[in-house]
Amino acid sequence: LLLCCLCVGVSWVRMSEKRRKTEEGEGEEEEEEGLSDETLKWVKDLDDIQVEIEKINDQASEKVLEIECEFNKQRRPFFDKRNEAIAHIPEFWLTTFLNYPPTQGLISDEDQAVLKFLQTIDVQDFEDVKSGYRIVFKFASNPFFENEELAKEFHYSPEGVCKVTSSIIHWKPGKNVCAPPADSKGSKRTAPDVVSFFTWFDPEDQEQELGEVIKERMWPNPLEIFSSGGDEDALAEDDEDYEEEGDEGEEYAEDDEGDDNA
Repeated sequence: LLLCCLCVGVSWVRMSEKRRKTEEGEGEEEEEEGLSDETLKWVKDLDDIQVEIEKINDQASEKVLEIECEFNKQRRPFFDKRNEAIAHIPEFWLTTFLNYPPTQGLISDEDQAVLKFLQTIDVQDFEDVKSGYRIVFKFASNPFFENEELAKEFHYSPEGVCKVTSSIIHWKPGKNVCAPPADSKGSKRTAPDVVSFFTWFDPEDQEQELGEVIKERMWPNPLEIFSSGGDEDALAEDDEDYEEEGDEGEEYAEDDEGDDNA
């Protein structure tokens, strides 16, 4: 629960900063028409009060980030131990991906052959946690590509814009599971016909949702998904709990934005 709250807090910080940057660029608004001088005075007082509330919100945001950084340091040794244990469990992450409804549809039969060599996944927040994170996939030596690691990074600008970068996969000859298959006439089909988890590492792919699924839903407790046997009801309950936490954070940010606009 604490992890979810902290993640929601970081997300709220990004939304709050994005909103604040937008407001700074808008300049002064025109005075409300049709309001009496007395009402305008109260509106001005209300705006001054809201500024003070925003200062406290900013302080709260900084505290959330400080707590997140501190707990990241405490969790890291245990994440490393967990990865070491996972590396000794055959096909742990393949099973976990197949057990989890949001990811099982992304895994083709060809992907399964590759993911059998996936030993560990590591989620690493940047030192400034609100600026983003990386996800690192470590593979055993395999017949499909030369890389020992594949990484995906999510960089958030101060305005809240996300830029995604990915490792380039160095496929071995004839082993690229993302290559469009030939049709019955021997012609290559177009890339959109390819369903493969590994298309996520396309350098042009700016999709963020899968990264958030791995970071926020799978990474905190992958053993739970691995051991679920694909029990969708149990996993759905966990997802609902996570979404409720996220909705609360979004509602808080939206309410705060509505107060600003007032």
